[in-house]
Amino acid sequence: VRVTFVGRGARVASPVEQAELARWAEALYERMAREELRADTVAAARLDLAGRKGIVADDIVTHAVESVTWPDSCLGLRVSGVFCAQVPTSGYRIILKVEGEDGPETYEYRADMHKSVRSVEGTGAMVLPPIAASVPQE
Repeated sequence: VRVTFVGRGARVASPVEQAELARWAEALYERMAREELRADTVAAARLDLAGRKGIVADDIVTHAVESVTWPDSCLGLRVSGVFCAQVPTSGYRIILKVEGEDGPETYEYRADMHKSVRSVEGTGAMVLPPIAASVPQE
């Protein structure tokens, strides 16, 4: 993404104004990168669920996505015999819904900021809650 500022005024921006514009552009870039990562992560979860259920991803509804901090590098999914670094790990909790014969079925996915996406269902893991969460986004 390239941002170009074009003006018609005769005054050149001062170094302070240039620094302020650079900070604004950096914040904009960071926000766009976070939104892109979030969208990619949700798409990966939807594709995984579609493959598991044998359906098309378009049949899956993204019910909620929230930014969370997981208690460890295994995203709070503890499996016997698997080592997890005990460090707070930023990521997402993704709730997906699929219309089933007996009504909607809900599935939870967990992700980190490095595009690692894991389903909670079928892991046999002890499931730990996040240590911090933000407001869910639909």
